[in-house]
Amino acid sequence: MTNPNEFNRKALLQQVLDQFKLNRDGYHGPSHWARVRVHALEIGPQLDKLCHAIRHHSGGSIHTDETIQSCWDGDRLDLGRVGTKPHKDYLSPEGAKLIEKAYRRSLQKKESELAIEDLLD
Repeated sequence: MTNPNEFNRKALLQQVLDQFKLNRDGYHGPSHWARVRVHALEIGPQLDKLCHAIRHHSGGSIHTDETIQSCWDGDRLDLGRVGTKPHKDYLSPEGAKLIEKAYRRSLQKKESELAIEDLLD
């Protein structure tokens, strides 16, 4: 039985094979897709974590996995956009340190007003 929280690699591979013709002499021929497969298998566990984080981000829990919790922290630290101040109980210790700064940022600017520099600080 497949875990619904896991990324379905076989289905994605089949979808790619069904939708794209492979030109043996082109840049996207079988050797390219073989390398893509190797890379995908190497990053697969991270992709599984990202899919889990997306599915469960609204649940209000915290997670012991840093990748999953980082995704949740990033989303929750922007709750000011909907008039809610983030609460430390729903953030990692690192995320909780950013509550005040993140809340002020989410109240000050609308998405259309953000400069690229705002994303880097």
